[in-house]
Amino acid sequence: MDFMSERFENGIYFRVLTIIDQFTRECPLLWADVSLTGLN
Repeated sequence: MDFMSERFENGIYFRVLTIIDQFTRECPLLWADVSLTGLN
């Protein structure tokens, strides 16, 4: 589980929560939002 962040062309940041299975190296979940925090 890790967060990645990027910025739209208009300057607003968004974050993507990535969940990766360590054994199969598959990514069953990508969750993107402009208001993701570590508390969600």
